[in-house]
Amino acid sequence: MLVLSALTSKEFSTKPIFNIPKKVNDKGIAFLNSCPHDIDRVYLLNFGSGGVEKMLEPKKYFLLVQYIYEKHGYIPLIISNPGKEYLQKEFIQKFMKHSTIPFIKLDTLSLDEMGALIKNTSFLITPDTGLMHLAMALDRYIYAIFTYTNPILVNPKTDNFIAVYEEFDRETLFKNQNLDEMRLYEMFEVLYTKIKTKTFH
Repeated sequence: MLVLSALTSKEFSTKPIFNIPKKVNDKGIAFLNSCPHDIDRVYLLNFGSGGVEKMLEPKKYFLLVQYIYEKHGYIPLIISNPGKEYLQKEFIQKFMKHSTIPFIKLDTLSLDEMGALIKNTSFLITPDTGLMHLAMALDRYIYAIFTYTNPILVNPKTDNFIAVYEEFDRETLFKNQNLDEMRLYEMFEVLYTKIKTKTFH
């Protein structure tokens, strides 16, 4: 007799697995050390590579970047995603070049190269996209912006993962979120407290 049990009755980890070749990781560390900023004060900024419904408005990204720099002194490394390179270009042209915020423009990198930078920077700001899952695999701090997808679908339930959204319930898997700047700032402080606590212990 074949007995089947419902998978939904158990808890399963959503954490992916990813290994970075040592040579690539060393190259990532060398790149970060060559930057004119403290390696502990840089983070990665990802605009996404999927549907537009998962992307935060560029102006809100800039306001968040500005808040993080002015209050905590972190410098963004701005990611270029294959097929969506224009997002990086337009963000820099429209916002960063007219500000006094230091930044680093990244080339389009391989997955291994991107993983090395994620592993060796302070945190990643990202929508619900592939690099978010890569950062999960590497146990990094993630400021994950959910503008459409319910984070319950992907939340790894770790202390490093900050899900940023306005309102969801368990039954609603997809819902447009109206994230204002104060919510973005508030949730960054949650992330910063975790990073600071870990640094001093």
